[in-house]
Amino acid sequence: MDLVNIGDFDVDVKEKRIYNSEGELPVEPKVIDVLCYLIQHSSRYVSLQELHTEVWAGRVVTDTAVRRTISKLRTLLGDTEPESPRYIRSQMKRGYQFIYQQEPGRAVESDKLLSNETSVSSINSLEKERETSVTPSRHFTISRYVTAFSLLLLAVLALVVLTNTISEKIVVNNKPLVDIAGEKRFLSVSEDGRFHTFTGRLNQSGPWQPYLYDFKLGQLQRISVPNDAAYHIVSMLNNDVVAISSQENGLAKLYLYSALNLNLPAKPLLLEEFSDIGQAVSYKDNIILINGKKKQEINGLYYFFDLEKRSLEQFTYSSKQGSVDFGAVLSPDKKHLALIRRDSVYHIQIYRIADKKLLIEESFSQNALGADELNLMWINQEELLVNYGHKLKQLNIETGASTLLPLSERFTGFGRDVAGNMFGLLLKPQGKDFYQIQLPDLDTVQRYFSFEERVVSLTYSDEVGRLWLVEENKDSFSLYSFFPATGEKKLILQSEEVFTLIAEEPDYVLLLQKNQLRLLELQSGELNHISYENQQVWTAAPSSDKSKVIFTEKIGNEWLVNLFDRQTKTQIRILKGYRLLLPWRDSYIAADPKGQFYLLDPDFHLVKSLPLKVNFELRHQVNLLGDKLVSANLKTDSNWSLMTLELLTGNSESQFSTSLPIKSSFSFNNDGTKSIVTIENEHINQLVKIGYNFSYN
Repeated sequence: MDLVNIGDFDVDVKEKRIYNSEGELPVEPKVIDVLCYLIQHSSRYVSLQELHTEVWAGRVVTDTAVRRTISKLRTLLGDTEPESPRYIRSQMKRGYQFIYQQEPGRAVESDKLLSNETSVSSINSLEKERETSVTPSRHFTISRYVTAFSLLLLAVLALVVLTNTISEKIVVNNKPLVDIAGEKRFLSVSEDGRFHTFTGRLNQSGPWQPYLYDFKLGQLQRISVPNDAAYHIVSMLNNDVVAISSQENGLAKLYLYSALNLNLPAKPLLLEEFSDIGQAVSYKDNIILINGKKKQEINGLYYFFDLEKRSLEQFTYSSKQGSVDFGAVLSPDKKHLALIRRDSVYHIQIYRIADKKLLIEESFSQNALGADELNLMWINQEELLVNYGHKLKQLNIETGASTLLPLSERFTGFGRDVAGNMFGLLLKPQGKDFYQIQLPDLDTVQRYFSFEERVVSLTYSDEVGRLWLVEENKDSFSLYSFFPATGEKKLILQSEEVFTLIAEEPDYVLLLQKNQLRLLELQSGELNHISYENQQVWTAAPSSDKSKVIFTEKIGNEWLVNLFDRQTKTQIRILKGYRLLLPWRDSYIAADPKGQFYLLDPDFHLVKSLPLKVNFELRHQVNLLGDKLVSANLKTDSNWSLMTLELLTGNSESQFSTSLPIKSSFSFNNDGTKSIVTIENEHINQLVKIGYNFSYN
């Protein structure tokens, strides 16, 4: 036994076990593996890459998975204060170092071991008892076993009855086929159900690539694409043709592969009328449905395309500029088409193919859902399954009935074969990590926040020493005042729907919930509506005198700025053409839809342009902190840019980070010297076969 003492714990490095005063602690294998490795190399920093190589040898895992294991280890050791670590010190770009001054090895008290395993002497004693046992005691032992077996049999029978009762009410039963690390989307299944294609990437900064899974052989392959192909979506056509859409220097191409032999050269088809194409869906014979944008047009629509004749027929139309149709699925009899349309909101639309008539339409807020959080699949000829966020809904096109199913699952793609077998890319629940960094350095962690609960967000408060904490419970979301120094939490609000805290004043906070703006009075707990139900709010900020709230909305392609009066509880429109407006002193900071920032006078007249531009099409965050304007913006190279602009002096400073994941968000403190960075952990998808009972009632 190679035992070392580390404060309140004893670690058996050889056997990879950890004990405290009460006995052995249950711990995940990789957590104890990392601890032992760090102890064995405590004289230096151990890099992430070294942990990949030595601890996860032979397995491909992401940096976030390794960091999450470190997080679990810190939680196990109670070492959650990176400002003053007791056991594990971290430094960005160098890695982790075990720093506790170890004591010499010592024997573990016998009660620790006996509480978890039987000692050798105990085993010998038991053997002697067996050897000297007389016949009556054997009979007693046998009868005891018979009694135990009878009780076990009764328990099993009861469990079977209970399981059968429950199974009658199970709506979806997912049978895993393969676990897939990283993000995966756009599942497509061949008509015979053998082949499955999807797009995926191992980590959030890696490239999207096409994959083919052979259900018959249990084989997963990455599909090689031409070097100059800007790959979009991979789809199965009929039984054995893989289609990959591409955009190359303003030209749209469709590459056709043999699913039976991916080594055969792909057949490229140039779609000269398009500048961009996406998903391909088999219709009949050589005709496919494909969505894309024609040259000189800005709407993405669906078209019938004849692969042999190269002829094109438009199927969907839209009067709204900038709308995009995607996610189409054909009903099993190919008489109906369901798709998703994105304009100012998301729409689920169901068409009859014969006359292109729109039969059913449902709408969802864009801020409430992401484009990858809507997925469709036909259950049968008349019923459509809609997965939005973690909810599933059943739509009947004959009766118009809409039924919310009693379960919560998040899929990133659906597929169905002609036999009615259903498949999905099931997204396993993932947590978030929260770090505090000192600005402008984006890569050095000051502090790590650890939570046992499922935390949605952690943000700074205007009150020193307090943070705002949002937790997800079983059927609700809770807002807390959180004091990290003591761990105290004070419940402020509970809601059935998720919300985002976007601004704070001493007596109220502003919340965004399903694109609707709410004002929560902190003293009374009263939650008031500021925006109307048909308004889609994007940003909001209190006015300089705190008596009003300024917020922006988008109607069609036009950005509008509104003013809500807290006293009269009315709103008026004050400005057009800006998607962000922030009060500053007796003036305003504004940003146009292209991301250019300006200074406006008290009457909203343009004073001057500011040396700040944000790409609103990519992830971004902008905060006005006193006389300092701070922006965080994801760049096209997947790196984060942080810019600070001093409004009084005009001085600016830029910083870049190559280590922060794409799905990061920021909360800045009052003076812009610190930020809490929220990092979403890497996604893990399961390709599953879906068993179902959609007649649940």
